[in-house]
Amino acid sequence: MSRLGLKRGWAVLAAAGAFLMATMAPGRAQTTTDPLLANAQALVLQNQYIRLAYGISGTPAVAVRAAPDTSFTGRWGIDTTGGDPSTALDDNRIAFAWNFLSYQIEPQLEAQSDRWYRIGNTQLGSYTIGPDRDLALGRITSRWSSGGTIAVTVSSGSGSQTVQQPPYVDVEETLTLVRDMVRAEYRFINTGSLARRVRVRFYMDPAEGGVWTVGRQQLEVETDFRGGQVPVDWRMYCPVATPELVLRGIFNRFGATLPNRVVVGDAARLASGPWNYTVNPSIRLSGEPDPQEDAAQAYYETFDLMPYQSKTFVMYVGLGVTDGDPTPPYVLAVQSPRCLGFTLGDDPDTPERETSYVSPRSFTVQAFMYNVAEFDIQNASVFITLPAGLRLAAGESPVQQIGTILRQREGVASWRVEVEPGVSGVLSYTVTSSGMPVSAKTATGSIEIPAQATRAFKAGLSMMSVPFQFANPDVAMALNMSPDRIRLARWDSKARKYAFYPDSSVSTIEPGMGFWFKPDLDMTLALKDASPVPRSMSANFILPIKQGWNMIGAPYVYAVPWANTRVSDGQTVISLEEAARAGWLRPTLFRYNPNLSPPGYEFDSLLDAMLEPWQGYWVRSDRDLFLLIPKVTAPYASIVAPDQRSGQPAGWRIQLAARTRSASDLFNFAGASPSATDGYDLGDVDEPPVPSEGFVSLSFVHNDWGRHNGEYTQDLRSSDFGLEKSWDVAVRTQGDEEVTLTWPDLNARLPRGLTATLEDTTTGRRIFMRTQAAYTFRSQAGSVRRLKLVVSRRANAPLAITNVRMQAVPGRAGARAISFDASSDSVVDVRILSPTGGVVSEVTSRAPACAGHNSVVWDGTNRSGALLTSGLVLVEVSARTPDGTAVRVVSPCVLVR
Repeated sequence: MSRLGLKRGWAVLAAAGAFLMATMAPGRAQTTTDPLLANAQALVLQNQYIRLAYGISGTPAVAVRAAPDTSFTGRWGIDTTGGDPSTALDDNRIAFAWNFLSYQIEPQLEAQSDRWYRIGNTQLGSYTIGPDRDLALGRITSRWSSGGTIAVTVSSGSGSQTVQQPPYVDVEETLTLVRDMVRAEYRFINTGSLARRVRVRFYMDPAEGGVWTVGRQQLEVETDFRGGQVPVDWRMYCPVATPELVLRGIFNRFGATLPNRVVVGDAARLASGPWNYTVNPSIRLSGEPDPQEDAAQAYYETFDLMPYQSKTFVMYVGLGVTDGDPTPPYVLAVQSPRCLGFTLGDDPDTPERETSYVSPRSFTVQAFMYNVAEFDIQNASVFITLPAGLRLAAGESPVQQIGTILRQREGVASWRVEVEPGVSGVLSYTVTSSGMPVSAKTATGSIEIPAQATRAFKAGLSMMSVPFQFANPDVAMALNMSPDRIRLARWDSKARKYAFYPDSSVSTIEPGMGFWFKPDLDMTLALKDASPVPRSMSANFILPIKQGWNMIGAPYVYAVPWANTRVSDGQTVISLEEAARAGWLRPTLFRYNPNLSPPGYEFDSLLDAMLEPWQGYWVRSDRDLFLLIPKVTAPYASIVAPDQRSGQPAGWRIQLAARTRSASDLFNFAGASPSATDGYDLGDVDEPPVPSEGFVSLSFVHNDWGRHNGEYTQDLRSSDFGLEKSWDVAVRTQGDEEVTLTWPDLNARLPRGLTATLEDTTTGRRIFMRTQAAYTFRSQAGSVRRLKLVVSRRANAPLAITNVRMQAVPGRAGARAISFDASSDSVVDVRILSPTGGVVSEVTSRAPACAGHNSVVWDGTNRSGALLTSGLVLVEVSARTPDGTAVRVVSPCVLVR
């Protein structure tokens, strides 16, 4: 919902404003009459894309939010001049009105808990410099000094007391035009000799109504993102189906400062709300009934500002029609269509006979280098790299020369790109820029291509679905294949086993069904009499699932977000997250990736998971249900409130990967999270059924979870850790094979205060996972290899090796047992040295040692294999703990023959 209607009829006024800006002296306020400012005074900067207006005085046309005060001064807005160069629909539109930054000083004290400072609110501060405008650099700068006094607790001889002191906190503000965005930088400075604590929030207020999009999800109600859930950026599409204006904010790239929290919600409530704002899921941002006016607010938690030190925050807001890197000294941006269309029938522009085609077959990719430096850029050029499925049109060169780009000017290059037959999905391309004297940059753009009625498959196993419906759904007819060449399998949830073609349950193909498909040769499926689901643009698709594991697929030629799915038991319809919390189903989607080396399963968080055309998936249900797959309203799917648990969970996760020569199971996670329990909860992800042939399976086994007993691919425990936690691990293979277990990036994933050990319960071998990268064993067909993963707290005592001794081994002539005590688990190297320190024999290398008594056997020979005679030798024991702590002990021993 918007505070204003569409603002289009003021191109003449905008042009007049541009003339006034060009003729005014730098630093002077501008008075114009336009739909954004009316007669208010503001400092104005503009380029061919946007205009930035910084409030000085008066009352603007678009109302100011009455929080934390009602003054217009210090707030800033953005409207478009030319906007997206490919369309006139977003010209002269109001984008943001009015953004502001507010902060608190010493907020932990009750006297300041509700006091908000805002740059421009002269009741609690004043400008000491500016605000000033630099037309040459496209920049507005100011320095704001916090005014009044604050309550501070100080120590005294009789205890502590509260006194009044000046705030001693200044803020330097710099707003820079970076092509079609504004880079907002706020530098907080402690000007006094006493430490201060400060917390900050930044308010972004889109002026027109639209749909908020985070990642590929669209927000329907007030939404709170915290910690690892805070998105990289957001976009707003106005309107969502056919966007005329696209807005964007960046939180976590290009030097932006990642907030601790972001809330998208009711604009008035956010502007005036307390620090501990509570979202109200009944307040709608889009859809029906009529939504509220909405805004976003980024929160930066309390930080210490030491005397005469500073801390800087950076964020970007502006237009979102391009992707790229807005960091100075130049902006690199790329632009292409967001998606292409699907057309059923034969393409009249090609000689081949087709049943469907992408429309248009080719499109333009543009690259922009916008110079915001204080110097000209010489010898500028750009280079495009395309993924498989896209190719440059005939005559196009991947390298485009731009030449010289003057200050505050832009260089443009473009390529004509074609889509290869049979390609679908979201494809990403990159553009790399260079010039003198600037560094190279790379920007990534993407385009979504709908699925077609032809699909290439490599020989071997694939998990697939078919996003079409058929005049005759018989498998052989629909796939247009000879029955003797069809190798198709589908899981029977009731029988809990696979059914194979031509079994009656695998005799027809319908949208939403998943299958195992194994062609004997590389091939291209050319479907017969296929048509897309007509409801995909207007209504939800209803997909029945049974209790147990189900093989499902995307019913549409465009991808849709899995998190948008609704679930019904035949009477009640609830969201996917609500269904998971109610115990109806497990929300994780598994897919089989034949391109992994070797092939295996993958899964995504709920927020990131997409139902992609032609891809098959596993989903587990605890009862018979109906999935309501969301309708396609745009290439980036339909409207939903995102899962508040999505994204990388707080806490930690370590990965266990299993590989054989021909198969893999790579994405298995054990970890701890503040939101998890030691019992079953929604952070625990079931292990899907193994493929119909050629597999290795690694899982965490639970026989202590009652009705949730079973095998899991992710097992998260409570972060209330105690001394240690353990996980029972099971590994299965189809045949007698060598299995290698790895734990990628464990030292980066596991907190420094913890150590991890893997114990093979069959052999008793213990592997210290911080110092050893892999473990290999031989499996047996039909048997399960049992292991135990133990994560424990490290001992606080320093590593020590004591009581080194050497004694004869009964029954082994010449051999000696070397024993020692270790204060903690470690890996050890044991060597025999001569009295002068030369190496005589290397007894062990990187052998595991446990906390306590340990012993190794030396055969009594030197490096040449000759038996040593009697005499003095030195026994060297070098030990290293998983965290890298090392110790070396050398002990003299007498060798007696």
